[in-house]
Amino acid sequence: MVRMKSVCGSCHSTGFVDDFYIAADKATERVNEWVIESDEIIQPLKDLGLLTPEPFDETIDFVHFNLWHHWGRTAKFGVWMQGPDYSQWHGAYEILHEMAELKEKVAEKLAE
Repeated sequence: MVRMKSVCGSCHSTGFVDDFYIAADKATERVNEWVIESDEIIQPLKDLGLLTPEPFDETIDFVHFNLWHHWGRTAKFGVWMQGPDYSQWHGAYEILHEMAELKEKVAEKLAE
C-alpha cells in the first residue's frame, strides 16, 4: 500500500491520498458486507439440502456467483480506479439487483 500511495502522491497531496484510501476502504468494506449478506441469504438452502451438490447447474448458483465475483469485483475496481460508473451502475447497482433476485429465488425454493 505504501508503494501505491507514493504513486498517487506523485500528483496528489498526502491529505487527498489518505482521504481517498479511507473512502475506498469503506466502499470495499460495504461491498464485502453485501457479499456476506448474500452468503447468509443462501445459507438456509444449504442447511436444508435444497441445493444440488453440482456447481452451476441451477440459476441460483449463477446469481450468487455473479453477485460477489463479477459485480463485487467490478464495484471494488471502480472505487479504487476512480471509475464512478463502474463503482455505481456496473457495480453497486448490479450487486443490489442480483441480491433482490437471489432473495426471490431463495424464497421460491423454500416455498417448494
